[in-house]
Amino acid sequence: MILPHTISRLLWIPLLTLIVGVPCISWLLHTSFDTTSVMTLIGQGTGIIGAQLFAVALLLTVRHRYIEYFFGGLDKLIVIRQYIGFIAFALLVVHPLVLAVRSVGISAQDIVQYFIPINKTLPKTFAIYSAALALLITGITSLGIILSYRALKNAQHFMGFAFFLGTLHMFFVPSTIQTDLVLKYSCLGMAGVGLLAFVY
Repeated sequence: MILPHTISRLLWIPLLTLIVGVPCISWLLHTSFDTTSVMTLIGQGTGIIGAQLFAVALLLTVRHRYIEYFFGGLDKLIVIRQYIGFIAFALLVVHPLVLAVRSVGISAQDIVQYFIPINKTLPKTFAIYSAALALLITGITSLGIILSYRALKNAQHFMGFAFFLGTLHMFFVPSTIQTDLVLKYSCLGMAGVGLLAFVY
């Protein structure tokens, strides 16, 4: 290996910071705080960070020896991937909930209606199906005690489809990503990495 183990396993922290930080800084620099509500900022921010971390989590499912070495071994890689995946999932749950509250208020009935894929734009439809699939897979995974390993593994394979639908939503919904090239290509790059990892 090129780098000593003690160094390579520490490099993922600044690398992850760079992956998340570059699009976030660019987004903040191109955001008008005078005209953008706090709820919109929270919704957009959690969406950007969550999508980047989701892509990283998909990459870490590729059990390649170089990736394992980079993180200090398979056991450490699995723990780090679980944390990254959990944070990504939590942020991507907050993302639509905040935007729903911003759009329709705190009424439970209105929020439920907000997430029903009827008479919605195509980007919102992508988002709804992506969230529903991710929640379903997470629910199945949480039943790991009573399901076989093969069933859990097959369920996890579908997480890439949830990511694909989320990526379509991200690039078709009208937002800063349409005009901010740094944000656009950094998110596009990680989306490509995540999808390639899923296909692999």
